[in-house]
Amino acid sequence: MPDASPAAAPLLHALPLLPTGAFYAAAGRFHSLAIRADGTLWAWGGNSYGQLGDGTTTPRNEPVRVGQDSDWRSVAGGTSHSLGIRADGTLWAWGENRYSQLGDGSSETRHQPVQIGTATDWQCVSAGDTHSAGVRADGTLWAWGYNEHDFLGELGPDHTIRHQTPTRVGTATNWRSVSVGLWHTLAVCTNDEVWAWGHNEAGQLGDGTEESRPHPVPLGAVRMRTVSAGLYHSLGVSPDGALWGWGHNGSGQLGLDHPQIYARPTRVGTGSSWQNVSTGDQHTLALSHGPHDAPGRGQLYAFGMNQTGQLGDGTTESRYAPVLVGSSAKWDGPTNNWHAQAFGAGAAHSVALRADGDFWAWGYNDQGQVGTTLLGANANPILLQPSSSSDWRHVSAGGMHTLAIRTDGSLWAWGNNGYGQLGDGTTTDRPHLVQVRPHGGWRAAWAGMAHSLALRDDGTLWAWGANFAGQLGLGEKADCHQPTPIGPDMRWQAASPGLLHTLAVRDDGTLWAWGENEQHQLGNGNIDPSFTPRQVGHDHNWRHVSAGAMGSLALRADGSLWVWGLNPQGDPADPAPHYPKPTALDRGTAWQAAYLGSGHLVALRPDGTLWAWGRAPADAYTDTGHALRALPAPATGSWRALSQGNAHTLALDTNGSLYAWGDNGAGQLCDGTTVARPQPVKLFRYQRWKAVSAGNTHSVAVRDDGTLWMWGGNESGQLGLPMMTTVPMQVK
Repeated sequence: MPDASPAAAPLLHALPLLPTGAFYAAAGRFHSLAIRADGTLWAWGGNSYGQLGDGTTTPRNEPVRVGQDSDWRSVAGGTSHSLGIRADGTLWAWGENRYSQLGDGSSETRHQPVQIGTATDWQCVSAGDTHSAGVRADGTLWAWGYNEHDFLGELGPDHTIRHQTPTRVGTATNWRSVSVGLWHTLAVCTNDEVWAWGHNEAGQLGDGTEESRPHPVPLGAVRMRTVSAGLYHSLGVSPDGALWGWGHNGSGQLGLDHPQIYARPTRVGTGSSWQNVSTGDQHTLALSHGPHDAPGRGQLYAFGMNQTGQLGDGTTESRYAPVLVGSSAKWDGPTNNWHAQAFGAGAAHSVALRADGDFWAWGYNDQGQVGTTLLGANANPILLQPSSSSDWRHVSAGGMHTLAIRTDGSLWAWGNNGYGQLGDGTTTDRPHLVQVRPHGGWRAAWAGMAHSLALRDDGTLWAWGANFAGQLGLGEKADCHQPTPIGPDMRWQAASPGLLHTLAVRDDGTLWAWGENEQHQLGNGNIDPSFTPRQVGHDHNWRHVSAGAMGSLALRADGSLWVWGLNPQGDPADPAPHYPKPTALDRGTAWQAAYLGSGHLVALRPDGTLWAWGRAPADAYTDTGHALRALPAPATGSWRALSQGNAHTLALDTNGSLYAWGDNGAGQLCDGTTVARPQPVKLFRYQRWKAVSAGNTHSVAVRDDGTLWMWGGNESGQLGLPMMTTVPMQVK
């Protein structure tokens, strides 16, 4: 493994952008490019000169398809222009062309791809600021564009300032690859020799001087398998897997200790498993793999300037040594999940493709180049290629695990599994989705703090997970790692798991409770626990339940609201610390739904108004005390559904808009911050949602298109994603 410094785990979020897997990625300075597995080309970010190739000059914060062709093989991005090679070996270019960097024989800017010449044997290309270069299959090297500072190399005795079409560099026929920086160029021969030319004021040519060179000069004794030219720095990987850097290191972009100029290649650490490298303006990405890793895949590292989060380590702290992008232990499958030839560093952003086909981006997003509507710095990798799964219908967020049901009735679980609450027969945490047996036939599911409940189509209620207080209702206190039916009864209608107890309603309207009872949360008038369901009273008109940490709540068919257990109201006029049995609250009788939080209640009336009372945790709510407080109405329509977490709330209005408020320490409000909100905040202006669920510190929601999204805390993988995220990310 290469030398690396520890880094904070990055946060993640997703957008519905690239509907199927990508296989090639490239970063221009202010835009991004990707080729999907079907050969289609996509672009996003800055577009002032048409560098996205979509026929406009409109910047895009989501990928747009470039033309209708589906045979793109590779692509390269410069400052404001792009180059691409199609499967037939033809070369295409688009974007800014003031300096003839497109090579089409003109200086006319192109908003769509145009073919460059008639050659059909282009092997690779590289786009810089005002010039471009490429290698053809016969090993010849070609360059075009602006040449005032001898960027293009030895083109002939006239040293023409501008070459409007590809012009051959020298007579050699053993070139393998080329990399164009801002004002310098590096090229590699088939024998791994490296040649460099152009500007050299920061030693970026690596020839031991700071003198610019109009003709290619050899790098010296060090040979390179691959190289990358940045703004004023260069890096390469030698055949033995060592990583080398030269040029400017003011921000650590060479991965070396001292902020100085290195005029000759200097080894980065002692690692010998480096595979590929990509340089941005002042940061670098490099891929490493171990001896047992599959070829072409490995761990992605970053170093250098990090002011806008371009290193993807969740911070904005510059790094003088490689740091890992992402915490690979959190990813599904082996740790070597990054694709060798599909990552790129832009001016201040980065893009990368994982071996599973997921496409990620992070860093500065002033022009949408990261592929999100959240402009500014994004220090956290963003998934641009989510799954196309759009068949989710039910979700439930628990303490640190999540349950969800698809339209086919299959039940899925992920996150913390210390007590078997995922129901997969193990106690192994799962940061990815696992299907819960029996397959199919599930109607609803509820995730508690550490145990789970689910209702099947036949009316049976099943339980699994933590059971040290008898909260599973199975007649014993042993944890259960697989779904197990609660008795033979097949008439259950709804259930709610609390911290150590459970409430449920049968289809005859009777109310049942089991588990811990030290705070009278079972509502039977005593403090004896129960390891099996015990009926609460004799009424047959219960329709809704909510189990809290140490209290309980239920609604009757007439809309009256009842509580028992630890007094949730915080009413100084009510000296009772507990209610041993269900007690009607004097809050009117027109309630549609109600939920217990951490010392407070939130309830919805049939008229679409939302109300709260009780004492909430600090920074979670405006503390209403015992006063009944109406929450502000949504911008349009009225409230129709809500979900209460420990200290945050999610609610939907009648138009399907999503709102959130309360505690936000883990980003569970999904507003891109960790700042608590005392009032409802509208999220995702143009999106509609059909189901939401608030967990302890995370949130989950289903959009009206059936896709599943999550955000917030992710200590145990409860998001079904690699890291925590303060913005929404789609779940596969």
